[in-house]
Amino acid sequence: MATPPPRSSNASRYLIVLILGLLIGAIGSVMLYRSWQDRQDKFPTAIMEVIAKQYGLLKKTADANQCTQADITPRIVALRAMANDLELAYPEAAKDQRFGSHASQMRAVLDETMANPPGDCASLKTLLGKLGQNCQDCHKDFK
Repeated sequence: MATPPPRSSNASRYLIVLILGLLIGAIGSVMLYRSWQDRQDKFPTAIMEVIAKQYGLLKKTADANQCTQADITPRIVALRAMANDLELAYPEAAKDQRFGSHASQMRAVLDETMANPPGDCASLKTLLGKLGQNCQDCHKDFK
């Protein structure tokens, strides 16, 4: 009587199918995540990033003791432009009176600064203190 040939194991096939399934699942998950991410509104984040960058540049200017109007004015103008769109960027928060108050206060400080630009680092640091406090107050209420 002849002995039957030894049975080969199917484990390698199962392993290949498992790895292939994990790879396809990972690729599909990344594609779904990117698709979801593309549908998100980037405007609110972008406005905060620009405000933070301009504020940081003003702070560097003050720290470097280079507080000329030529260094300061473009930053103030950029901050004021961003302040115009705060309610547009955060329509749900804009329904709250506190948010409108914070945004208006920021615009008022920047308008006053544009009318009377800081001429030295001490007045720039005072401005940075006012803006920083305004930002902190708003973030405390809405973050």
